[in-house]
Amino acid sequence: MRVPPGRRIVLNGVEWTIESVEAHLGRVMLADGAGGVEARSFRWLINHPDLRVLRDAERESRSGPPRQPGSLADLTPNQLERARIRSEHVRERFPGFPTEKIPSRYTLTVVWEEWFGPGGARPRYQRTADAAADAGVSGRVVVHRPGQALALDSTPLPVKLRESVFGEAATATLTLALDLYTHGLPAFRLTLQSDTSVDIAMLLRDVMLPLPMREGWGEEMEWPYAGVPAGMIAEFTSHRVAALPFFAPETGTTDHGGPYKNHDLVEAER
Repeated sequence: MRVPPGRRIVLNGVEWTIESVEAHLGRVMLADGAGGVEARSFRWLINHPDLRVLRDAERESRSGPPRQPGSLADLTPNQLERARIRSEHVRERFPGFPTEKIPSRYTLTVVWEEWFGPGGARPRYQRTADAAADAGVSGRVVVHRPGQALALDSTPLPVKLRESVFGEAATATLTLALDLYTHGLPAFRLTLQSDTSVDIAMLLRDVMLPLPMREGWGEEMEWPYAGVPAGMIAEFTSHRVAALPFFAPETGTTDHGGPYKNHDLVEAER
């Protein structure tokens, strides 16, 4: 919204007039008509839940002097360079792009609401949230111990990998398990191309089993946890254990990808 002096607005049913604008302080002075004046920040004003602009004030603002149009001179040298690079990328990437008919952000806002709804969430995420609410799993969960909640997610690795020195570079997927209490990674896996339900099931296996010490690893890589002796862990695993957390997770949150919905994986999780 534009906030020129003289505009009349309504806040919580009370009419106010914008008396002055102090742009250097980021605030406006509001007069209530009874001699009272209050200073409010721009952020407070535009985020007010019950803000309404009076129609006659809207017409007055439109008939006032026009705003100065934006130009490249308004950009800093760094912003100008970024704009130039982005512009060259769109010529190169989309040669037939109609540069004279670029949609405004208001058009993109309308399209975004049509695609994702007024809440801004993707339909499949909204359906999942609704199903969780029906099952009584909604609300905030307070995590206060390791293993209480485990988050599983997959994402394409931003770099390519080689199986050997002379092998072809291939795309890989990073699948990881995050303990929400310690923010530690008890397990992760790299899979060439895309991951499968078997890879995710093996990831859960890695979460629950201790990692053996490898040849060449020093003492600083060995089990350092307080409260449980390293010898006791090594006794039931039959090997020295590395300093990687492992536990039986109580609750797991997963990605929405196809491998996570596989019936075999769901059965393995159970």
